Amino acid sequence: MNSQLTSSGSGLAHHVAQSGAELQQILSSIASTANSVKDASEPLAETSRQIASASDRLSIAAKAMDESAARTHGEMRQVADMLQSSLAATAKQWEDYESRFANVDESLSSVIEQIVKSVQDAIDLLNTFVERIDEKLSGSVDRLGGGIDELLEFAQTIEHATARFRVNAAAESITG
Repeated sequence: MNSQLTSSGSGLAHHVAQSGAELQQILSSIASTANSVKDASEPLAETSRQIASASDRLSIAAKAMDESAARTHGEMRQVADMLQSSLAATAKQWEDYESRFANVDESLSSVIEQIVKSVQDAIDLLNTFVERIDEKLSGSVDRLGGGIDELLEFAQTIEHATARFRVNAAAESITG
């Protein structure tokens, strides 16, 4: 009976030792997997930081573009106003000349009327041109602002996903 107990004890010790070795291999594999997961998540985190940085730079550039567009719009409006004033003064002068020389020659009067009409047409064209530029600048700034907001949201989503991935990987390596 002693020999049976000794044999059973040896067998049990052998199985415990073998189970310990297998458990050591499993733990080593889990640690290796956790390290691999950690290494794989680092480029995602770096990419999300780069996207966030690019988004910030784009936001700054959009603000600068908006300010520049506003200044340009103001300057263009000033030039348009000056041109309009100049054209209006010229038209007024021509109207004054027309009234003075109306009795001199009807053909001269016709030419003056055409000049006045041309000046008025030029004023109308200039106003239309300034309005179109204003619309295009406004549309460009609106589109750029929307793209920046979407890029920033995407960067934040990637950053949050990376953080959750790291937390889950750490939790699995601890509970593994």
